[in-house]
Amino acid sequence: MDLFSDYWPWWLGAICMAVPVVGVWWTTGRPLGAAGIWSRALSPKLQKLLSEAEAPFANDPKALKQALLAATAEEFGQQDELLNEVTSDQPPDTGTYDLKLGQPRPPWGSQVVFLVALIVGGLLAALLRGTFAIHTKPWTEYSQLVADGPCAWIFLLFGGFLVGVSSRMAGGCTSGHGLSGIAWLQPSSIVATSLFFGIAVACSFCISYLARAFRAAVVLK
Repeated sequence: MDLFSDYWPWWLGAICMAVPVVGVWWTTGRPLGAAGIWSRALSPKLQKLLSEAEAPFANDPKALKQALLAATAEEFGQQDELLNEVTSDQPPDTGTYDLKLGQPRPPWGSQVVFLVALIVGGLLAALLRGTFAIHTKPWTEYSQLVADGPCAWIFLLFGGFLVGVSSRMAGGCTSGHGLSGIAWLQPSSIVATSLFFGIAVACSFCISYLARAFRAAVVLK
């Protein structure tokens, strides 16, 4: 139990992150992204419609590629390059990911299982470390610097909403871009991860500075 009494060793954390990333890719042919999984789990009807629309292209990446390019050309204009791609016999260029185009979408239940596993994993980690506790109030610094009482929960919920919306707009979250995307050297994921981690570090320094200034002001009083 000493292994879990403090911060986990780096190698154990690396294994716990690598196993689901590689496992999801190996079993589904898709990069792991918690934000995308949340979205799919909350929209079972939409996932069913998408699965039915993709069914004719199952295990036929060339047909799927041509259908996607044809739809793009129809939407944005009949560009010569797109038309050439549609009629090309070359295998689909999926970039660094080498996505398994045409493979059926994972069933909706698998998304729910993944989310439940996230919750159970966090609970198990807290129990092993002996730090599990149910808190009904935010931590002291948050109450002092941001809000307290019902307003604190409103701010937290609003912050979570912003994280969800912006991760969808960015095409991925810390797991989708930071783990899967960077592992496959995707330029967009490298840029996105650099931006949101850089901004997070800057915000943490600002909050730390404000907290120290607040404590100093309290002491002076």
